[in-house]
Amino acid sequence: MKDIKHIHLMGICGTAMASLAGLLKQKGYHVTGSDQNVYPPMSTQLESLGIDIMQGYKKENLTPRPDLVIVGNVIAKRYEEAQALLEKHVTDEYQRYHAHMVGVAMEGYAGVFGEDPELWYLTGYLHDIDFEQHPEEHPGESLKWFREWNFPQKLIHAVE
Repeated sequence: MKDIKHIHLMGICGTAMASLAGLLKQKGYHVTGSDQNVYPPMSTQLESLGIDIMQGYKKENLTPRPDLVIVGNVIAKRYEEAQALLEKHVTDEYQRYHAHMVGVAMEGYAGVFGEDPELWYLTGYLHDIDFEQHPEEHPGESLKWFREWNFPQKLIHAVE
């Protein structure tokens, strides 16, 4: 993490993410974050640490571009930040359509198996995020990124 200066946390107001943000700030990183629900006590704790919080999940939250994005498990298909991650790595329109269709199928299966439909959609939506840039190593780069972004272990295992 020697070249990383700016870290953005998606879902920063959760207990674990807010704690992580505080630790990263304490280590000297420039930390920003976004969340759908920004309110005390987490919002005041983060503000007291000098951490900027953006309301909602918008692609503009990733400007200026952070060196690292940590994605909380609350991020779902409807959030622009998840779409911005896909668009950053996937430029082919067919591959973007494929990502959406796999996500929709996975979301449907989640209901059948009593699992989290948003997590399953996100798994399908981002499962090929490295394919365009790293076809020979696929899904190796995706798995590396998912771990760096602190994705849920269930998602990582599903892509393995």
